[in-house]
Amino acid sequence: MSIEKGSEIVIAGTGIAAAATALRLVSLGFLPRLISIQRAIMPGVEAIPEAAFPLIRELGLDRAVALAGGKIVEGFENAWIRSDPVLLPGRWLHIERSVFASAAIQEAVARGVEISMVRRLPSVPADCFAAVDATGRSAAWSRPIHRQGNQVADLFEIPAAAAERGRIERTPDRWMYRIGSTLGVVSTRSRPSHGPPGARYLGRRPAFPQWCEDPVRGRRIAVGDAAFAYDPLAGHGIRFALASAFAAASVIQTWSEKSDTAPASRFYRDFVNQARIRHLEFLDKLELDQPPAPPQPLPEKVRFSGRRGTAELSIESRIVTSDAVLFADQTAVRWLGGVDLLEFEHLARKPVTSAALLGHLHSLGVSGARARSIMSWCLRRGVLEAIAINTNTP
Repeated sequence: MSIEKGSEIVIAGTGIAAAATALRLVSLGFLPRLISIQRAIMPGVEAIPEAAFPLIRELGLDRAVALAGGKIVEGFENAWIRSDPVLLPGRWLHIERSVFASAAIQEAVARGVEISMVRRLPSVPADCFAAVDATGRSAAWSRPIHRQGNQVADLFEIPAAAAERGRIERTPDRWMYRIGSTLGVVSTRSRPSHGPPGARYLGRRPAFPQWCEDPVRGRRIAVGDAAFAYDPLAGHGIRFALASAFAAASVIQTWSEKSDTAPASRFYRDFVNQARIRHLEFLDKLELDQPPAPPQPLPEKVRFSGRRGTAELSIESRIVTSDAVLFADQTAVRWLGGVDLLEFEHLARKPVTSAALLGHLHSLGVSGARARSIMSWCLRRGVLEAIAINTNTP
């Protein structure tokens, strides 16, 4: 793809967000350059939620997943409220984070991406067409940053548990998560926590939410943790790294084709802000000891009740103004887990059984647990509404 004045696209960082952005840009015809200061990624097993599986497939990272010991596991145990544990449905990909990042970078190199190794990261190149900050929590090109809290996670390697599912649980002064052979102990202690007997200490990493003040400024755009870093309790760090890479690539594609960069930049700013708002609301509920709601049975019949409007969306790797479902909090959604929510307007304009909608989602390749999760989300957000069986609603 030809870019104005032959300027290049530069990506700072060599983690998962950097690799995903590079791979996505290559698929769009660009050939970005990676800048690396060879900062090691702390090892540890992560659990990637099912919603991110299509992004991994689209990037062509099957080999990277295999090299990182990827394993799909059903369910996740949430014992934040120990007296009221919840089994979260769905599938998670358990994967070794550092190996996955390294393998993804090698995949990018195999597809022609050049890496420049430097001792010290330079300032944003003045002559590049676009600069992508994928430097993680250091957010080297995206200051100032804000953070909430000061908790850290001490990571340990432990013998793999007999139970395959990941699990989180809380004690009075800390909380812990176990995913495969990785145990994370999260607290505000100044000294490292003690792991169980026989555990090998891997290191300490930040575990507080953090975000940059402006995820896109001019043609500098932040992805992954440089834009917004999650508390690990949510388990969405890698998912956001992948999703932000796709969104950023669509923004850059749009910049290359249109002189007016404002709509695409506004789309990305809203994309990051919505992720931050949702996550902080999630943490606020936990502080009030509100456990995750257990899965509720779907109503027998539902009807589309969303409000249609227009918003800036990423469609076919470009930012365009198109139809979407609008919410009272000024957010807009068109796709959820790869499902076009406006299809529900057509399928459920009149009351329809939940079984029929589940069957439609299954025909699209959506797993049973994921399909129920999507419909439950639509009911909570008002995209769908329950219809009483004895209603006379036409």
